[in-house]
Amino acid sequence: MAVEKSVTRRPRPVALARFFWVPLVLLQLLSASLQTAASQLLPNGPVALVGAHGELQGLAYHWEMWSFAMGGMTPVEVLRAATIDGARIIGVEQDLGSIEVGKLADMVVLNSNPLDDIRNTVDIDRVLINGRLYNGDTMNQEWPDRVPLPDFWWWDQTDRRFVPDPIHAD
Repeated sequence: MAVEKSVTRRPRPVALARFFWVPLVLLQLLSASLQTAASQLLPNGPVALVGAHGELQGLAYHWEMWSFAMGGMTPVEVLRAATIDGARIIGVEQDLGSIEVGKLADMVVLNSNPLDDIRNTVDIDRVLINGRLYNGDTMNQEWPDRVPLPDFWWWDQTDRRFVPDPIHAD
């Protein structure tokens, strides 16, 4: 029997329908061997760098950190690759990559310790960007002023680009 017509699909842009999304499990299996090689090179001098390449902005960065851990890097090595080493590689360590007086204070505040489990990097309580504090769940600004997150253009359910395709019983 076909999926019932009452089922609502999540809206998605037509342009995204052409992309093939690799399941996370497959991504983990494919990248684990690369991350193992990276973790074996680290003691010999090279510096690892986390970079999400835009697959799923924000989330892909976490996936890459987790892949480094799957490859054998310790949580401290992973966090270093995601922060100070990345800033050093692109030449902005004077402004970014660590918490120090005089540096920009963009950071996430976590509910759980990523040193206990690197997957705790997604347990975000607050986000600090450009001196503004945001709720990690809603991204509503909490300080210095309370400002709700404005609607994004792709949230418009009336835009016909985001109307779910009709489900046909064949």
